[in-house]
Amino acid sequence: MCFGEQRVQHPPDKRPRLGDPGLNMPQWQSGQVAANNQDQRGMMPPPTWGGARGMPGAASNQPGSGVGPSGGGGGASLFPMQRSLAPPPMFLAAGGMDVLVDMMQNSDPANQKQAAQVVFEACNDNPTNQQLVKDAGGVQRMVQMLQADNTPEVKTKAADAIAAACAQNRDNRVEALQANALEPLVRMLEAGNVQTQESAANALANVIIPRVGGGINGPDGDNFGSGDHGDKKEIVEGQNALNDLGGVTKLIHLVENGAPRVKEAAAAAIANAMVDNQANRQAFQEAGGVGPLISLLKSGDLQAQEHATTALWNAMVDNEQTKNDLIQHPQGLQVLVQVLSSGTEVTQESAAGAIWKACVADPTIKDRLFVAIPGLVQLLKKGSPGAQTQAAGALRSACINSVANKKQLNRFGGISALVCFRNVFSSRFPSPALVFSLLCLCSWCHFRVSLR
Repeated sequence: MCFGEQRVQHPPDKRPRLGDPGLNMPQWQSGQVAANNQDQRGMMPPPTWGGARGMPGAASNQPGSGVGPSGGGGGASLFPMQRSLAPPPMFLAAGGMDVLVDMMQNSDPANQKQAAQVVFEACNDNPTNQQLVKDAGGVQRMVQMLQADNTPEVKTKAADAIAAACAQNRDNRVEALQANALEPLVRMLEAGNVQTQESAANALANVIIPRVGGGINGPDGDNFGSGDHGDKKEIVEGQNALNDLGGVTKLIHLVENGAPRVKEAAAAAIANAMVDNQANRQAFQEAGGVGPLISLLKSGDLQAQEHATTALWNAMVDNEQTKNDLIQHPQGLQVLVQVLSSGTEVTQESAAGAIWKACVADPTIKDRLFVAIPGLVQLLKKGSPGAQTQAAGALRSACINSVANKKQLNRFGGISALVCFRNVFSSRFPSPALVFSLLCLCSWCHFRVSLR
């Protein structure tokens, strides 16, 4: 029973960040008991703009953001630091967003670049300013900048602004899709410039976030302006268009061969493309997407790992071949086990969910999961609610018909942890039947172990 999918939006979502469709799991998962496991994770968080990188979601494009393993700004920056162009609130309150949109229609590339940069800064993690962009008709203008015969620098700034404007505003996402933003963004993935590739991947990740919810600043963090417009159809069509344009394959290529921040942004876009979209999951599998994500999970920083595990989670939903690809990968399960203890909350939850899915898909791998028991028990004791749920499911599947795993569970205090988990979280657990089966397993396990 794994849960729903996760989306990767960029910055704001709670933690699913990556989305958060239902349980706010690493987001975007929801699910049901084992055999059915309809888990999928949703989006990824939108790129974080500004000095330090932040939530889960596509990599941030902010010039000067650090690339250190903690995601905080401890490494060399990919791009030179630039003076902040964030506009003062008074300027925007006086109609400044209309002025910026008009500037983007100027024939001077310098004016276009500066206007797009200011819009990017204004919309960074700012739903109010994202709505101002919509009201000023800014998204359509920015898409026109992508489509016109502009310099790569202008297109890169326009992609940054689109990513920021769409981060928490579904209306802007729909307008970007209706204006055919995907085609030029997919072309930009093949540019020779690293920053252009990263900006395009970030924009794609945010434009195709398939959020659901209602009302202004609904429960999932989206700003809908006038409310839920029932525009899921447009988002799904956008996901499909991405695949038709070869975008899924190109994003996988970037995860495998791109610069570090490009890999991170591409993984976020892939994760969002597969939310509730079986065709994109199939395209991912056929393009050999598991291997590049496992490599990113091994070598990437904490935020890159979040995107990689979220993408793996989404790819495995209703796709037995992808689950098999993960199981057969020489280091697939091993790497997932490692991040159970070293990754962020989102990464841990996604990794535990992926292990659960793999174990349900192929019970013969239980012997290989013996080493995962300590990490899963630790998550059950101290992990986030979502990680505890996934860890409980993984432990259940790993211990059924495996005396060695049951003894390992008992050795690391797993029985008492499961009992505590049941007492504290049974009211919110999506499947009481699973909790009951876990307790039956614990009772049987404890009885058998005590006899030995």
